[in-house]
Amino acid sequence: MVRKAEAPPGFYRCRIGKMRVCVVSDGPILLAEPGAIFTALSDDEIDASLNRAFLPRGPIRAEQNCLLLQWDDRVVLFDNGMGQSDLFGPLAGRLKQNMVRAGVPPETVTDLILSHGHPDHCWGTMGTNGIPNFPNAAVHISEAEWRFWEACDEPALDVAVAGFREQVVPMRDRMHFFTGGDMVLPGVCAVAAPGHTPGHMAFVVSSEGEQLHVLSDTIFHVPLSFDFPTTPNAYDYDAEIGATTRLALLARMADERARVIGYHAPWPGIGHVARAGDGFRFVAEPMILEGR
Repeated sequence: MVRKAEAPPGFYRCRIGKMRVCVVSDGPILLAEPGAIFTALSDDEIDASLNRAFLPRGPIRAEQNCLLLQWDDRVVLFDNGMGQSDLFGPLAGRLKQNMVRAGVPPETVTDLILSHGHPDHCWGTMGTNGIPNFPNAAVHISEAEWRFWEACDEPALDVAVAGFREQVVPMRDRMHFFTGGDMVLPGVCAVAAPGHTPGHMAFVVSSEGEQLHVLSDTIFHVPLSFDFPTTPNAYDYDAEIGATTRLALLARMADERARVIGYHAPWPGIGHVARAGDGFRFVAEPMILEGR
């Protein structure tokens, strides 16, 4: 039985070297049941994977773990959730209020890094009044991602395209483009991770010998994305490239025993990747709560 907390935590703090880390929740998104997303898997495969993870069969509830870094005079936010939209249910859109609760008001953000242009990663860029939610932030996105959404005319992506043009395009005058391998900011290196979208990016955050690997949407679901890394999901733009990227990245994270954060992993999304048979498993990092 899943027991609801009386006051679900909206932020979680830890460190990477000299960087202060705050994972801030935008609230969960509500999606279809797994079989409608991982269509190449049989019911038996899905049921067995969910059963091993003590999860019920039913619609997916995916977290949105927005990473916030603070060091020196920088406040850096990775992705920004659903904003005012209820496209994926009424529980999302809590990022701004949770940032205030964490003592990091949106106006203090100096840099906004967008991993890609899907609604649950960039629709919190602008407010409903057309005023930026992060008014003092420079915006960073991969050049390939920007070009894709700027030119996309595919009917199946109409909603996402319209949202990108409403939320991100108005920030063009403060946009900074990068490619895989670039240092987006001191201590933040971009890692090309295409397939989910053409310009989808992961990142490596480094400080004083410590690292955190930001997987973005390379993995979408725990445990299915780990148990079946080469299986496509309905949200990957290019299923074959996405599977290749996912397998390579998870293998490297497991072999390096790297510390990772998954945007949609169980709250707060920080942990490690371990090999498990032909696949992998996500091992959550124990949470150390302040004052306890």
